[in-house]
Amino acid sequence: MITLEQAYKILFKNLPKPVTGEVLLEDSIGYILAENVKSSVMMPPFNKSAVDGYAFTYKDLGNVPAELRYIGLIEAGDSFNVKPRTGDCVKIMTGAAVPHGFDSIIMIEDTEFHGDRVTLKKKIKQGDNISWKGEDLKKDKIVLRKGKEILGPEVMVAASLGREKIKVYKKPAVSVLNTGNEIVNPPGKLSGNTIYNSNGPLLVSFFKNLHLEVNYLGIAKDTEPILYDKIKEGLKSDVLLISGGVSVGDYDLVPYVLKKAGVKILFHTVKIKPGKPVLVGRKGNTVVFGLPGNPNSNYLACHIFIVPAIKKIMGYDDYRLKVKQGIINADLSNTKGRIHFVLTKIEHIGDEYYLNPVKSHGSADVPSLSESDGFMILHEDTAYYKKGSKLPFFSWKEI
Repeated sequence: MITLEQAYKILFKNLPKPVTGEVLLEDSIGYILAENVKSSVMMPPFNKSAVDGYAFTYKDLGNVPAELRYIGLIEAGDSFNVKPRTGDCVKIMTGAAVPHGFDSIIMIEDTEFHGDRVTLKKKIKQGDNISWKGEDLKKDKIVLRKGKEILGPEVMVAASLGREKIKVYKKPAVSVLNTGNEIVNPPGKLSGNTIYNSNGPLLVSFFKNLHLEVNYLGIAKDTEPILYDKIKEGLKSDVLLISGGVSVGDYDLVPYVLKKAGVKILFHTVKIKPGKPVLVGRKGNTVVFGLPGNPNSNYLACHIFIVPAIKKIMGYDDYRLKVKQGIINADLSNTKGRIHFVLTKIEHIGDEYYLNPVKSHGSADVPSLSESDGFMILHEDTAYYKKGSKLPFFSWKEI
């Protein structure tokens, strides 16, 4: 049995390197950039109006109110080729190009229009309400850097540069396999001592929510031939998640069958509670995770092992578990020897996080999971924590 830090070191060392590819810009949210994106144009590409108003030459303003001669209208996308004379102004819409010779714009609500005359009622500064050519972005400047996560603003920036596709790190395809004679997929009927499968829907929905391609392989009964065939199919994916059958019981066949299928076991069992039997292996470029069957252990392993691994495969620089510090609202006893992850309800008051332990009957207590926001992390060498002490924690609501 190894420590959590040793497990992380082995896991991250043995992950395949990120693979690059191109995606359409409309499909790019959630990917990590695999290139530096340079501007191919200046932004804005011309002097443009930032408001609906009247463009004029500032030296013609004089004292307010001032009266100028109206000579036309410019809408966005239009050209205006009339050379202005002293005292001229032109009505201009937001986004329209400012004609040569004009250097200021006053908003419509600060004017009055009558006949061919416009009265300017407010004093403004020279250059007001004009977005000047190149003020947002110079040509050939790096605007999006390699390693950045693509969200809405990044899509808009790339689109404004005329990009249709963008180079990214590919997302891994994931296969999910449940094992066990006792579990039934909803909405099937329960009989004898069977229970509904909660881990399968969790894992599939969890990774679909991360915009990954997920292949659900169903439930493999605890027999070697069935389990072997399912594992062989799952090894075609980049990541294979197997829920259940990884402990040391008579029907925990997963480690044996994985080896038979050619998977190298990198580690099996970690000094954590819950989730001690967790297994990680690799065959070729496929990473295999064997997760304990108890739901809370399953859920914990998702956050502390699988999400960081997938983020690293996807090219994230910051892929490790996000841990913060909080203040516990109760005394806590701890069994030494393993890092203990304790369910907690989290309150954020001012600059502090307050951690309220959630009562749980063990790793199979699913309702306690739904009443919580995250896990507190109790050190393996500390047997007692006094109320008011600070503890590290993470919340799955920030994934």
